[in-house]
Amino acid sequence: MYYTTLTLTNNQIDEVIIQDLKNMYRILQKPQRDEGGLLMEPETDMMDAIDKVLKYYMTPQQQKEWEDEKVV
Repeated sequence: MYYTTLTLTNNQIDEVIIQDLKNMYRILQKPQRDEGGLLMEPETDMMDAIDKVLKYYMTPQQQKEWEDEKVV
């Protein structure tokens, strides 16, 4: 087995975190059904927590774009 060292800048790491959290937010936002087929409410507590963490990692411009993206 071969291993490769990957070196990322802090900005690249932040971008990975941002994209991953945005994807998780989108997943939680979509309607889900339980095992019985009943529609479940979105996990708003988790979505709020993701939003808070995103704001920590995002620049003000990224925050504005994210807010605009969520409205659509």
